[in-house]
Amino acid sequence: MGGGTKKSCSPSSKSSKAALSVCSASPLSPHTDDLREAPAIVVARQFIARGANVRAHDPVALARARQEYADCGIVFCESAAEVADTADALVLVTEWPEYRDLAWEDLVGGMRTRLILDGRHFLDRSRLTRAGAHYAGIMG
Repeated sequence: MGGGTKKSCSPSSKSSKAALSVCSASPLSPHTDDLREAPAIVVARQFIARGANVRAHDPVALARARQEYADCGIVFCESAAEVADTADALVLVTEWPEYRDLAWEDLVGGMRTRLILDGRHFLDRSRLTRAGAHYAGIMG
C-alpha cells in the first residue's frame, strides 16, 4: 500500500444508495490496491452528485481508499454485508472473486430495494434472481 494525495468531492445525502465496491484496480495492475483511474470512484462520485448516500467496500484497497478519498462523502465499510444492509442498489464495479462467492441470498434479503447493477457482467444472474434480486448487467 503506497501513499498518495487525498482526493475530494462534494458529498450530499438525500436517498440511500450503495455501491458494492469503491475501488477498481487499474487495468495495468489487476487485483491490487492501485487506485489510479478507478472506475468505482467515478461511479461513486456520480451517485453522490445526484444526492445519494454511497457506502463502499473493497477486499484489498479499503485502507488506501479511506486514506485517499476520506473527504469524498463515501462511507467505507468493512464488509459487503454492511454495504448491502438497507441499500436501494448495489453496484458492482470490480471483478473480485470474493464478490462472486458472497452469500447473496443473505445480502439481498437485507436490502431495501433489491437492485443489483453488475458493471462487469461478472455475477451469476440466475443465482441473484433466485435470491430475489433484480439484476441488470450494465456498462459494456
